[in-house]
Amino acid sequence: MCGLLGHLGNKKNPVKLDKFNILGILNEERGRHSCGVTMDGEILKGVDSLKVYRDFVAFYDLLPPRYTTGMIGHTRHATFGVHNEENAHPFGFGSLDSSSGTTPIFEFVGVHNGTLLNHTKLADTGDIKLTKSIEEVNESIIAGQKVKTTKTKSVSKIDSEVLLERIYKDKNYSVLSEYNGAAALIWQDLNKPNTMFFYHGKSAKSEFDDEIVEERPLYYWKENKNSIYVSSIIDSLYIIGGNEESIGEFTHNVVYEVKDGDITKAKKTSINRVENWKTKGYAPINSVPGFGGRYGSNGYGNSSKFQGWKKDKTAYKTATSSPKMGTSAQLQLNLEVPIDKGLLAETFDFDPNQNNGLTMCKQLRYWRNGHLANGMYIYVNGNGFYFLGFNQKAAMERIKNLAGHYFWNGEFHSVLPTRPEFIPSCQPIDIKQGKINAMSYLHYIYDGIRMKTYTDWQAAQENSKGSRIKFDIISLSISACHPVIDLEVDVDKRTAGAYYGGTLADTTYSFLGSSKLYKFKTGQIKDIKYIPGLEPKLLSKTKPEVTTLNRAATFLDKSLRVNGYTTLEEKDLLRDLVSLDKVIGVIKDTGDDKVKIVSEKIEGKINDILFLHFANASTDYVATLDKLEQYKSGSTKAALACDILTNLINLNGE
Repeated sequence: MCGLLGHLGNKKNPVKLDKFNILGILNEERGRHSCGVTMDGEILKGVDSLKVYRDFVAFYDLLPPRYTTGMIGHTRHATFGVHNEENAHPFGFGSLDSSSGTTPIFEFVGVHNGTLLNHTKLADTGDIKLTKSIEEVNESIIAGQKVKTTKTKSVSKIDSEVLLERIYKDKNYSVLSEYNGAAALIWQDLNKPNTMFFYHGKSAKSEFDDEIVEERPLYYWKENKNSIYVSSIIDSLYIIGGNEESIGEFTHNVVYEVKDGDITKAKKTSINRVENWKTKGYAPINSVPGFGGRYGSNGYGNSSKFQGWKKDKTAYKTATSSPKMGTSAQLQLNLEVPIDKGLLAETFDFDPNQNNGLTMCKQLRYWRNGHLANGMYIYVNGNGFYFLGFNQKAAMERIKNLAGHYFWNGEFHSVLPTRPEFIPSCQPIDIKQGKINAMSYLHYIYDGIRMKTYTDWQAAQENSKGSRIKFDIISLSISACHPVIDLEVDVDKRTAGAYYGGTLADTTYSFLGSSKLYKFKTGQIKDIKYIPGLEPKLLSKTKPEVTTLNRAATFLDKSLRVNGYTTLEEKDLLRDLVSLDKVIGVIKDTGDDKVKIVSEKIEGKINDILFLHFANASTDYVATLDKLEQYKSGSTKAALACDILTNLINLNGE
């Protein structure tokens, strides 16, 4: 997994380096083994102490391009090859004199995100060497003098370099129909100034599975007619100024040739990936003739391609037997078991905007703030899972500090609310047990799946970062505390059901934190019903509206310019800050007579202070707190804002 970033404009719309570097810093989560940038056909790489992008840009004073208007960056997480300068991206090929005619620059430069399975074959068919010669310079002291010695050594090329070299050498895109594996690419041909090429693939999940999946992500933000920013992470484009109307995803299996940053006039070339696959996969065990996923036996000991019995039902008739549903033979064959679409269309019981950032359940997963939940949590009875972070030691310290506190309105408090009949509260962490055995309260959630142990959660996290083959749904189900279903494939293309303990689920189950009972039979959902007394209508009478809203989160994620170092915990507090109007409304609706009415003039001053704080992307919480302190005695809104700012100051150690 690697991160790609880029910008293309024209002379009137040059790159804004602060935006470009924010994309680079945010893409660090996709790669921290090395990084690099290319502009004007020149390449600058960061390795060793400069391998992380923020350190790289802090050391080098990057300048905007002069010869062209394009700029490309890369953050690498290595899958093939060691972590050194030779294997760091970008890669360059050929040579071209710069406009001054004195400095040689590369004719072709590019970056790749993904892992190839057949790069040696691609090198062979493209007449490309799998090794290259580099010069190694060593310094030594001889007779008190510094002496430099140079020697040439041969090193192996990694898969990314081979793929880009094929594109450069072929002068066409034929190799994009030949590779097996995963690819997202950005490249420039310096013979075409102010032009950049973009591509990301989509192919069969594996050699033995026809399910079509994305290979790697790639998104763009159309800043204006002649300026686009590109990133592997869609959220990073919102942070630098994009919105739902201006952010888009490049169409899969299409090469975009964009000139002067005008993506609306891009020349598009379709790539045929019908015969390719993303991962190697494994052939089904004890295959019956006519079955076996992407390739089935033809009865004569060799393989013949066919696209499954849904398209050619005669294949089913050639089978020597028809295994019974739910048997081990049926599981091994992985026959196409349609999933009840009612489960996949399942929605939340309540408006997710009214859940204070706590987890909610649907589609056999836990969700938080509209996304699949990840990290470490504690369970708050009747409320859901409360997020603690991603570090086990820090999470246990938080549990110890929260022990004995009361939970109401989505947060922990040291005292009970003044009107408890309107705000149900509880004490989820026993003060003695929380301080003695904090780990017993921890729950580990990966991609919305609650894992059995910390080791299982850690393995899934590490595998998703660095492995060439991500854990599949069957593997995840072995470590899961509940049945799971693969959410990454289209509803109409599913070929398997819900799994539990490594096999198709055949049980009745209720999730911790869910109000429903799910009944499964050989992986299919047979019935979903509410636990008596926990129907949504009954719950809604006792559970009031809460305060941390998705609307505020959306404002933060898509409109607010956030510092690249902003933590998830800090973002949650900022969401509270921008949703204060809703907080006040909820308090009024629940009948709290302590809400103080202030004049429109004072209310306007409070709004102006908060507006200026966010408009300037300020992280100076102390200064903003000082401005609001004078109003907090006469305004509930100001008092709440001061509490949140105080928490932010404590969080940042100011």
